[in-house]
Amino acid sequence: MYCNAEFKKTKSNLKAYQAALNKYTEGSILAFEKIGFVDSIKAQYQTAPKREVINLACTTSTPALGNAAATTGAVQPCPTGSIADKMELKKQKCFDLTALVKEVSPLRPIAEGRAVFDVCLIDGSKNPTSGKMQTMKTALYAVEEKANANHVLAHRCKDQRLPLTFLNLQGSQEDGTFVSSSARKGMRMIEATQPASAERIKQLTNHAEEWLQSNDTQAFVQKEFVSRDYSADPALETNCKLFSMLSRHESGIPALDEKETILQMNCLRVHEPSPGDPVTTTYG
Repeated sequence: MYCNAEFKKTKSNLKAYQAALNKYTEGSILAFEKIGFVDSIKAQYQTAPKREVINLACTTSTPALGNAAATTGAVQPCPTGSIADKMELKKQKCFDLTALVKEVSPLRPIAEGRAVFDVCLIDGSKNPTSGKMQTMKTALYAVEEKANANHVLAHRCKDQRLPLTFLNLQGSQEDGTFVSSSARKGMRMIEATQPASAERIKQLTNHAEEWLQSNDTQAFVQKEFVSRDYSADPALETNCKLFSMLSRHESGIPALDEKETILQMNCLRVHEPSPGDPVTTTYG
């Protein structure tokens, strides 16, 4: 089990915030005690199985130096949800998944400094209606360096029939039906070899050859990615669309991706809704 954590920057804790940025780096392993939690968190936005958020500003942590876990990866999470489970998503949601890689597409550029490739995943779970094994195609967007590394890892796991764990994927729905999956900003891919005692990893490893060779499968309805030049669109709602994309995906601009960014819109015009148009969000 694992959960999310955050350190909220304020005027009074700038030094502590900078120290936290240097301390909590990707791949680091720490021991936590006297843990504090963030109040008033909206659970529907939480990706992790444990829907609590640790408040790093009031939590004590020390690096796990010399700990065997630092090299063996014994603390690696292993999501238990299946591909077929995603049929039950009622709205756009984030999720984690451990599965086998059935197909890997070529890497292709989508913008300056960014690339994308698709993986087709299978984990033996079945569509309850057809009884066929459910597959899912996932589009993995990233800056070129990260995309290249992920592409190599996906190919290696496919060729060696190794389970792969994806953290922070995002599924979308249309008319109440799950239709596509893609990498959310901050997505990570990890070879699922630890903990070796995890029942799910054992199951995937033992049935890898059988499931990967099976043709008795059924895929989710998928949308094909079509590039769009927003600079050619009229200004109506363009800023809102761009801000929405920046909140979910890496922009490739370090100044925006690595730190919190405040953006200001000037001369913003709010159009009045047409008669009968809803004026509330999904949550009222």
